[in-house]
Amino acid sequence: MDGSQEPVLERMKRSLSEPEVPGPSAPTMDQPGDYHKPSSYIQRLREIEVDTKAAMTSWNTSIPDSHVPSKRKASEALSDSDDSDDEEDTTEVPPYDLTQQRRPKLPIYHPGFARAEQDVQAVLQVFIDFLKAAKNRGVTGEEATYLWNLILKSRKILYQSEIRIAITGDTGSGKSATTNALLGEDLTPEGDSGSACTNVVTEFRQKNLSTNVGAVQAEVQFYCVEYCTEDLVTKWFKVWFTTRQKMTEDEDSVDDNDKAQKDAAFECLEHLFAHRITSESFEDFMASGKSLVGSPVLKKLVQWTIDIHARFVTQGDLSVAFTSSTQNDMREQLRPFRMRAPNARFQGKSLPFSPWPFVEVIRYYVDSPLLQDGICLADVPGSKDINMYRVTAANAYLQECEMTIVVVDIKRATSDQSFRQHYLDAHGRRHNGTVILVATRSDELNDDGGSTLQLDDTAEEELASIEEKLHGLSGEVETIENSIEANKLEIKGIKLKGRGDTAIEEVSKAIRATNKILLDRKKTMVPLIASLEKERKHVRIECHNRHVAKGMNNMYSQNTGDDGGAASFCVSNRMYMRYRRGYNTTNPDKAPTMKLETTQIPAACTYIYGVPSQGRTAVLEHHVLFKVPMLLSIVKMSCSKSTEARVEHVTKIIDWTITNIKSRIRKTAKSSEALLGELESGLSSRELQDKFELNATKKLAGIEKLNAATHRALINKNGIWYHKKTNTKFNLNDSFLSPTKSTMDDTFRNTLDTVPTKFKAQAAQSIKTGFNILNKKLKGIHVSRSILPAMTKISLSKSKQQGRNSFKVSILKLCLHEAPGKRLVDARHAYLCDQITATNSPFLAISERASEDAKSLVETTCTKLEGEIITILQSIRTAFQRQKNNKENDSPEGQKFRKELHELVDESQKILDGVVRESLEKCKEYK
Repeated sequence: MDGSQEPVLERMKRSLSEPEVPGPSAPTMDQPGDYHKPSSYIQRLREIEVDTKAAMTSWNTSIPDSHVPSKRKASEALSDSDDSDDEEDTTEVPPYDLTQQRRPKLPIYHPGFARAEQDVQAVLQVFIDFLKAAKNRGVTGEEATYLWNLILKSRKILYQSEIRIAITGDTGSGKSATTNALLGEDLTPEGDSGSACTNVVTEFRQKNLSTNVGAVQAEVQFYCVEYCTEDLVTKWFKVWFTTRQKMTEDEDSVDDNDKAQKDAAFECLEHLFAHRITSESFEDFMASGKSLVGSPVLKKLVQWTIDIHARFVTQGDLSVAFTSSTQNDMREQLRPFRMRAPNARFQGKSLPFSPWPFVEVIRYYVDSPLLQDGICLADVPGSKDINMYRVTAANAYLQECEMTIVVVDIKRATSDQSFRQHYLDAHGRRHNGTVILVATRSDELNDDGGSTLQLDDTAEEELASIEEKLHGLSGEVETIENSIEANKLEIKGIKLKGRGDTAIEEVSKAIRATNKILLDRKKTMVPLIASLEKERKHVRIECHNRHVAKGMNNMYSQNTGDDGGAASFCVSNRMYMRYRRGYNTTNPDKAPTMKLETTQIPAACTYIYGVPSQGRTAVLEHHVLFKVPMLLSIVKMSCSKSTEARVEHVTKIIDWTITNIKSRIRKTAKSSEALLGELESGLSSRELQDKFELNATKKLAGIEKLNAATHRALINKNGIWYHKKTNTKFNLNDSFLSPTKSTMDDTFRNTLDTVPTKFKAQAAQSIKTGFNILNKKLKGIHVSRSILPAMTKISLSKSKQQGRNSFKVSILKLCLHEAPGKRLVDARHAYLCDQITATNSPFLAISERASEDAKSLVETTCTKLEGEIITILQSIRTAFQRQKNNKENDSPEGQKFRKELHELVDESQKILDGVVRESLEKCKEYK
């Protein structure tokens, strides 16, 4: 965006911060003698129009893609001078400059976007100044103050403050490396050998350049001390203590999930407190307590927690600010707050422990082109992390993110079930269009014989040309080598025939000269061959990446039902960062082996650039074309003249309209509930129940053969039991539901694809009808012209979805909570069989709960919709009520005030319908 936006936003902030009663510093209204010419306010509006028309002449839709604004370095300027050093080292390639990265042609980067923002704010500023002047002259004081506040309240363009994009995937898949590559800096440590390097959610936000606290800034936010003591430390100790006791009594009664929770709890406590125990191991210290009740160990842990918390956090604040001059130093400062960090320091002092378990989030402030338009990029712990408490924190954060980048190693991109589950979960959280798939390590191609890579037409054509050139060069090199060998033999033979003969020596010398020419020729050809071989591998890598990207996208569409697919990229973070750091061409180990574009990081950045564009463009369009015109209509109505009887008549019409539209929305809700009935009937069909019962009967017969201990443990764990020692692995809920899963998924998918669309259409039609009736009853006052389009923009896209799996309730939990305590194995199993296969089996609870949640969502949406419409109608009602014919309105000053205000409204509507609308249309030429 060009630089014209900033002054507008600054002026808007100043206006919003002014007191609600206009001050005396505003300019005065034009005097009565100025009636023969347009007022200064009309002149200002016309100047806005003239300036915008002049600016439009300089816009050219064919201009190159915009660059990120940047200052040119002195070294770059010198390098372009004519008298530059001829002996400059050409082997040194400078770091790739992010500020020179071309941005895509998007509406928000078109100059018309900033111009439309600027013009609409300038138009409203004219009204604010006019109303201040009216107040200063004592003209309709209450009226001016009311309208002044109304405009201030409505002038802000309600862009979404930020778009959070989370990067998720298995531990070791390359999440942190992808984060670094997208931002173009080594900001977060990258794990070795698949180890976890991100224990805490780390957000990367745009740095506020006006705060020069430090070149590099970050903030660590802790949980509050109460949460740390009760929900973290106490819980971890109890989990560890109770699980350990169970293992002591009967190790087979503890499954692998319980053991994982115990180990994770111990890891967190050890990282925090192990340095305080010197006389014994930390585990022995933990085990020294005999009971949970009044445990002295727990009391010490709680007190130590309070001490640790106080070391970092002052009372009333939960955040600690960090500054540094380099990224490397900042990474070192943040290390103990991200992971276990031996030999760490804090504020110059040794830090013998790692406080990361008490950290809620780390915020890293970066000056990055990718973040400049409200993007917040978040690196979250891996979902397969060995520490499930880190996984829980990551899952909670993911639920709050608008989009998800799912990362996988390219070798497993089309076959890994964990990757599949990642994108299914991401799709379930937000539905279509919110998932980006990224396969990492695309530079690693197994091309050593036996490769199964299938070449596409593009690759075959490119490789054919390369192979032809290679064949020609290789043949020529072979010919040269044969000639050189033949010449050597000839020289050897000549020497044997006539040693010391001058003529023979001359012949040998000529042959040697020929060989030298041949060798020079060969030396020039060898690099060409190496270059072609490199290009050949590059073509094969590109083909492989296209194949993988297409496969990922196809699998995503098939598994989620999203016909639009997901943006898919095969990236090489390692090669891209070599470009970012710069390299020496003589050092092949550090030079990139791929083209910059082939790393696909620039392509991924381009896609992310487009994420805020669509939303910001839609918000600005709504503000300019609907919200502001509606505001001007209300302003015009508010200062119009009318009789009290007429006002009473109009307000009764509006009251009736409020009741009428509320009734229509309720009818829409009822209609949607009928559509949702198809969801309930589909999930509770007799055919589906029969499938479930038949499969459940078989599964129950299988678990009946288990020994008593395993059977008891399986039931106590609600059917989920993993135990490596006994080679036991059960998930009864999944196995019970497996034959019905595809049908249930299709039913949920059909509901999500059809009901919201029908609801939006029916709700829009109901509101349109209500406003059309209102417009007819109001006759000459065309309020619906500006209000009606705004009401048709009903959107449910922001509603968070719990995902289809949320409705698949635990069958075991529903049927066991009242199991009678008879003789254990047989009685328990018989009761289980009776409950699961009964006519009112818990399987029916799935349809009931799904229906309840869906109806609740419809009810919430309708209530919100009603509230928004009623607010608008109440504003119109208030505007009409201000039209009562009183002495103030009949005064000459009041008449002049109304006349000029109406003229301003008419002139403003002309500008909005003219140059501002045209600016928005110009923006759409960038796609």
